[in-house]
Amino acid sequence: MTLGRELKISIAVALTVYIIYLLCPFFDSGDSDWYWPTAISLVREGNFDIDEFSDHELLDHDYRIQKVNGHYYMQYPISLSLLLVPFVIIHDGILLSGHQAMQLLGIGSSVEITSYMDLIVKYSYRMGVILGSFFTAMAALIIFRIARKYLNMRYSLLLTGAFAFATSAWSVASRAMWQHGPSMFLLSLALLFLIRAQKDERWVKYTGFILAYAYFIRPTNVIPAMFFTLYILLYHRRRFLVYGMMALPVFLFFFYYNFITYGAVFPKYFTPHLFDGTQRFTQALIGHVISPARGLLVFSPIFLFSLAGIYLKISRRQLLPLDFFLLAIMGSHWLLISYFPHWWGGHSYGPRLWADMVPFFCYFLIPFFNAFGNLPFKRVVLPVFAVLLGLSIFIHSRGAFMTEAVKWNQVPANVDKHPERLWDWSDLQFLRGLF
Repeated sequence: MTLGRELKISIAVALTVYIIYLLCPFFDSGDSDWYWPTAISLVREGNFDIDEFSDHELLDHDYRIQKVNGHYYMQYPISLSLLLVPFVIIHDGILLSGHQAMQLLGIGSSVEITSYMDLIVKYSYRMGVILGSFFTAMAALIIFRIARKYLNMRYSLLLTGAFAFATSAWSVASRAMWQHGPSMFLLSLALLFLIRAQKDERWVKYTGFILAYAYFIRPTNVIPAMFFTLYILLYHRRRFLVYGMMALPVFLFFFYYNFITYGAVFPKYFTPHLFDGTQRFTQALIGHVISPARGLLVFSPIFLFSLAGIYLKISRRQLLPLDFFLLAIMGSHWLLISYFPHWWGGHSYGPRLWADMVPFFCYFLIPFFNAFGNLPFKRVVLPVFAVLLGLSIFIHSRGAFMTEAVKWNQVPANVDKHPERLWDWSDLQFLRGLF
């Protein structure tokens, strides 16, 4: 297939996923509401504080906001807001053009560009789903490009569809400007570059910037950053220095920002204070896999075939060093999120804390697809695969379409105060609102 045709199909895949995401009615803003206003503050005032919102009656009591040295800041990483700066510039350009056009036509404009209060109330959550969907669709594009390294077009499209609609990419990452969408995009991109580096080591250097930025978007990405760094040190040693040089500016910028803002190299959000859930560790370890409300294999049973793909690689002695490090990343991530006291991820839908690892689980579907034609009991495996894929899509469509599914976290009791509900098979989150 020609390069031009591959490019057209890749763009079509990303656009299709993006449009479908935008057509879904449910918005789940939650923690993510202040990323967009922070980006606006950076563009319009040249700073990361959100003091311009200080007259908002809820600001002093908003758990997402912290007050440092008399200034208000979002408590979550600013790195995501930095990613949104180009979108703010486009957004403001559109508003300004529309405002000027209406003035020329003598029509009154109801949009006040400088009205931050109006912006946060009316636009923030909507921009969240537009931008969250964008980054998640970009992750789907990268997954498609990874698949095309190993699979034919049909299986590549199938794998991409599984990523986009049978996982938390749809029900969580695309529903708001969560950290997970950009995180999945960057981790997928790092994986693609490391796969390409197996034939051309020049790709290694780009992963330095990508992995450093992924860490400052979501602190749990310290695990893939560390393991990929070790992999590069062992298997691409000649490129390790330039890899480090590409990562260094990211660290220097954020260390400088943190120090002048918080008086510390790392803000509280990046410190281990969140990891003190040893009393629930065993329960969390099991719950992340099979809890009826948060279990990965409950919400995405299609990943049973990822386990099959791992088995095929090991049994056929096809496990590459990169594969081994991916398994180490996934296992370590599982351990890490099991140390969260609120291991279920608060008021969310399904296995949200697994979302960042979804690209790697999809990667291990590739050996299953490659071996599909030669698998024993093919006539049994195909219907099982189809059923589990359909079930996974159905489950995550519930999170994308139904507010009742997310209201499960509060009704009949707050799950944060009654975590025993996480094991109630008689009240499944993804069936809320169906009957």
